[in-house]
Amino acid sequence: MNRYLVLVCILVTHTVLWLGLKPATPHSDDLNYVEEGDRIFSSDYTLSESPKSQRFTVIIPVKTFRLLLGSSPYATSLWPLLCSLLTIAAVFLLLWPANPQVAGSASLLLTFNIEQIIYASVAFPDVVVSLFACMAAALLSLRNDNNQWLPFWIVLILLTGFFAKQIILFILPFFVYTLINDYRNSNYKKFGVRFSLYSIGAAGILLAGSKWLTHDFLFLLHSVEKNHNDVFVNLSASELFYRLSIEPVIYLFQQLGYWPLILYAAPAFLIKDEKLLFWKQYLVFLVLMLWLFTTSFRYWAPLPLLSRMWMMTLLPLVILSAYSLHSFLKDNRNKTGLLIFLFLCLISVAVSLYFISPVRAWLFFSYLCGVLAGKWVYNYKKDYLVASGLQWLPYVLTGIWFVIQNSNWK
Repeated sequence: MNRYLVLVCILVTHTVLWLGLKPATPHSDDLNYVEEGDRIFSSDYTLSESPKSQRFTVIIPVKTFRLLLGSSPYATSLWPLLCSLLTIAAVFLLLWPANPQVAGSASLLLTFNIEQIIYASVAFPDVVVSLFACMAAALLSLRNDNNQWLPFWIVLILLTGFFAKQIILFILPFFVYTLINDYRNSNYKKFGVRFSLYSIGAAGILLAGSKWLTHDFLFLLHSVEKNHNDVFVNLSASELFYRLSIEPVIYLFQQLGYWPLILYAAPAFLIKDEKLLFWKQYLVFLVLMLWLFTTSFRYWAPLPLLSRMWMMTLLPLVILSAYSLHSFLKDNRNKTGLLIFLFLCLISVAVSLYFISPVRAWLFFSYLCGVLAGKWVYNYKKDYLVASGLQWLPYVLTGIWFVIQNSNWK
């Protein structure tokens, strides 16, 4: 099957979902980015302490499309849509050489993901920064000593992503860990040296530019601290402990853009694959940073629990999910992984039935049934396409149902 034809079909599907949801007129943060773009192009722009005024990788492309295509909601959200499509394409092209079946599954899981659909339809920075984090992580997974320009491109991508949203800094601890691990194992030393030098140079330019423009080396980070974290000053010790312990689990359980992927991805941690280890470690580092890390220099202030803040985790989640689903069909040795998935689904059904609603319980039960139906079809018919389709059919229907229920065409 022609991979580019498959990719085009997947991208067209995502675009149809974008049209089905229908971009709305800017009215929240997206309106702020539109107004900042107007100021930049009218020479009335002033760099302020609001992080929203510093997200040039969002502001300038959005304004450019509005100048070229008019001020309709479609033109305003075209840049987020393109970023979403490029993310899906990057996942597909990254995975295709190793396993075309996994590439197709991972891309479809991202295509029908509720969070991906929502933030492709509004001019928010989250799907934009997710693209640059995806590209940087994907290139890091392909690191070698032969391509001397690869470290430069990764650093440039990270720097560009930084001006979409500073949250991209949360992936840097994983990069540092990977370079240290490579050094200890005598792997890709030239890559590590080049990446380090380019990173130091980029950080120096960023700090010097900040000092020159604002007289504050850390102006951009201080802006985040001042504008987003004052709420945590008033948290009691028990409230902060709750946020740093189980609250993220409770929150993610309620998010249909994340919890189904967590169910699918969990068994992948049992798969012994050196390439898959990279994405497992990336996911763990990202979750720990989003869960625990502070964005304040004065007090412990983790990120607020907003679903869009976690969008960078979608890349490793869909990759691990696709490998899990593939192993359920192709690897009869992964019975433990299948049992873990079934157990987590049953727990999700029980918790939903008791705390949320019967509808949510039936939804999680459908994920369980889909995987079992796919397993049965593959065991008896050996039809991978039909079996795989049955596996993620409930997930796909969830995305379509969300678009229908929340469409702005109503």
